[in-house]
Amino acid sequence: MNDRELGRRVAYWRRRRGLTQQILADRIGRSTSWLRKVEAGVRSADRLSAPDSLCEALNVDLQTLIGEEPARSGTVCIDDAQVEHIRNAMERYALDAGPGDLVRLRRQVAYAACAGVQA
Repeated sequence: MNDRELGRRVAYWRRRRGLTQQILADRIGRSTSWLRKVEAGVRSADRLSAPDSLCEALNVDLQTLIGEEPARSGTVCIDDAQVEHIRNAMERYALDAGPGDLVRLRRQVAYAACAGVQA
């Protein structure tokens, strides 16, 4: 993988985790300037310590960061942060839903199924 592609993937995962360049740079013990250059593909992050630190701070494994994502199965989820967001959203719903709410829920589930959303 070239430096530009690695930088693009670092920026993608940083934004997906809701981190600024300053926060991520602080977490890995680097300057914001260094991270900006890595994300732009101007500077190489090829030493193992740099990708390793980035993976830890972004909560992704090295295969995912470099674009060689492992094959997914129904029992493995590679993105625990997203699962936590989904869990929190689901727990916000009241448990005492009335019949009208169930009709609405069925419509939403049917829409999600048609749109290709997978559980």
